[in-house]
Parts: sequence; C-alpha cells; structure tokens
Amino acid sequence: GHSRNEWYSRQNLVILKALLGHAKILYENAILYDENIRHAKVRLIEEKRYLLEKEKIMKDIHDGIGGITTNINLLAELAKNASSLPDIRKTLYTISEHSREGLSEIRGFIHSLDEREMVWEALISELRHFGTSMLEAHRISLVFQTSIREGAEQPNSLLYLILFRIYKEALTNVIKHSGAKSVKVSLAVGPEELDFSVKDDGVGLRERKGKGRGIFNMTARAREIAGRLSVITDHGACVSLQIPLPLKYPSEGMELSPPP
Repeated sequence: GHSRNEWYSRQNLVILKALLGHAKILYENAILYDENIRHAKVRLIEEKRYLLEKEKIMKDIHDGIGGITTNINLLAELAKNASSLPDIRKTLYTISEHSREGLSEIRGFIHSLDEREMVWEALISELRHFGTSMLEAHRISLVFQTSIREGAEQPNSLLYLILFRIYKEALTNVIKHSGAKSVKVSLAVGPEELDFSVKDDGVGLRERKGKGRGIFNMTARAREIAGRLSVITDHGACVSLQIPLPLKYPSEGMELSPPP
C-alpha cells in the first residue's frame, strides 16, 4: 500500500486542482463582468451622445425655421397692406428668398437625420450642389477640392449641420460683401483633424461692410464642436476652419464619438 504521507499529498493535489478550477472560473467571471460593465458604459455614453446631438439639432432647426417663418409672416402682412406695386413686388421677392432659405433648412435637416447618408461622399456632394446653386445666380464660379484619408471617421449629424451652417454663412458673406468672381472650397479630413476653407478673390476684409455678425456666428458654431475658425485676408478673404477628430462636445465635457 501507499504511505500515509503519499496519500495526503495525492489528496492535497486533488483539492488544489479543484481550487484552481474554481479560481479560474471566478477569474473568468470577473473578466466577463468587467467586460459587461464596460459595454454598458459605452452604450450609455453612446445614448447620451445621440440624445445631445439630436437635441442640439432640433434647437438649431427650431431657431432657423422659426425665424424664417416669422419673417415670411411679417412680410406677407406688409404686402397685404402695401398700396404701391413696386413695394409689393419688392416684398414678394424677399418672401421668395426666405422661402428658398426655409426649403434649404428643411433639406439640410432631413439629410442630417438620415444616418444612412452620414458619409463624407454624401456630405461633399451636398456641399458642392448647394454652393453651386447659391453662387451661380450671382455669376460666381465655384472650385471644390477634397481629400479624405482612408479610414477617417465618418461625419455625424451634428457635424453635418454645423459645417453646413458655417459654409452657408461664408458664401452669404461672399455674395453680399466681396464682389468676388470665384470661390475655392477645400475640405481635407485626416485621422486627427478636419480642415475646411472657403476662399474668394474679392475685396479684402477691411473693405467689407456688415461682416462682423457673420464671423461671430461662424466662430460660435465652430466652438460647439471644439473647432477653431479664422478669417484671413490675402487677395480676397479666406474663412478657415479646423475641427479636431474624434468629435468633441466641450459644453458637455464629452466626446461625440463612441469609445473604441
């Protein structure tokens, strides 16, 4: 037979093996628990990001379309009470301009909510189409240059809307104040930054009137997603915008992009 010590050692080995098996199961369960907690946190951040994004978009659209419809209503009342035909025609022309702007707002809103279209190619196509239709009426040509790094983060709906707003404001300034014949738009998306610029060949910034409000609006919009906006005068004017990637929401102290 086996000695008592040898029997004990074998019994100890069996117990030790069973304990190791239990420890392994506990360790695996702990890892699984941590993984589940991490996934739950990611989901919560993603949901918060989504809600913040949509809340911001809804407020932006409400302010934009709300202001336009209020103006149209006031102008319609003026037209009703006007007695001279030239005044009526002038008011109707302004109503037409506001209506076109309202349609543009609604179109941008629909695009910004369509997650299927949240890719750079769709955004670039929309920016190019919008810019051409806006400038053509004023006989200003548009050159569009893009560079999208492979694997770059795709735009979300808030970036789409803010970029569109800044673009529209920049083009409006060109049309109203620059006397330009051509506009060059550049969009470059890298792994850490988005660079966007709108450059015209019109008069310098100092010679322009009514520029302050537009620049203030563009700068405020850029800051909403931690962007930096500058306006440079060099044979015309250039609105330059840099946005860090992944997207951030400084007012909420969080990133808009989901964690990896």
